[in-house]
Amino acid sequence: MKKVLFAILILAGSTAFSQPNGLLYSFHDGTSLRTQRGAALDWVDTVIVIGEPNARRKAGAVEINRFRIMYSGTRDRCGAAVSIMGDVDGDGKHDILFGCPNKDINNDGQHLRDAGEVRYALSSQGYSPQAIDYADPNIVPRIQSAREKLGTSIKSYLDKSTGLVYALIGSPGYRRGAGGFNYIVMRFPRVQTGNRQTEPQAPEIVTSKMIEPVEPPKRKRKATGVVDVYDTAGRHLMTTTVQDLKRNGLKGLPGGTYLITQDGVASLFVNQK
Repeated sequence: MKKVLFAILILAGSTAFSQPNGLLYSFHDGTSLRTQRGAALDWVDTVIVIGEPNARRKAGAVEINRFRIMYSGTRDRCGAAVSIMGDVDGDGKHDILFGCPNKDINNDGQHLRDAGEVRYALSSQGYSPQAIDYADPNIVPRIQSAREKLGTSIKSYLDKSTGLVYALIGSPGYRRGAGGFNYIVMRFPRVQTGNRQTEPQAPEIVTSKMIEPVEPPKRKRKATGVVDVYDTAGRHLMTTTVQDLKRNGLKGLPGGTYLITQDGVASLFVNQK
């Protein structure tokens, strides 16, 4: 029997279910995850990251093992989604990605309300948050319209053998509500263990593309249970259902890393070996 390793995303509006073999999935179902302070959560080993998008009048905050990153901007809702990338810069500590889906941006002189923004925080930089530059020509596509809400969901996966970070970033307002995911593969500059970087260094964008749902969900409806599976090149492999995924997993697919999406909101990386 194939051994299945898993990575999981838990975010606002998610439920989880598990298989007896240990494979666990999490999907958006239109409800709200209620915690005392946060609407987003991720953890690895002893590192716990909590997103608090409603903190400070919805400016948002992210808490990493009780170390809190605050924001002065208004209603950006930073921390609506969080994901632990792993140790991407080689200093021996975990680094994170998080979303600010209500962030307004300027694109070629246009003010885009609620376009969204994604930020990374590296331990080697004292967890000082930096935005992924969506004006980078290597990122496709650029944010083009208001209310895309990029960063509503985020999942990331670090391939330790190559140092590449795979990130799947939900944008439910993409193409007027059809929804989609910005899929980015990037590499962060390495530092020596225990050292801090004096100047923030942006990641190298290796690959970027937009993954659109095979069957875009209708507006204002709850999750349908239809799931799409992609490879790490962003190629669509199969469409299945939540129930079938529970019963059979990724039956018929060889060992490897796969992207699983549902309804343009939730995302999940699964390693099948």
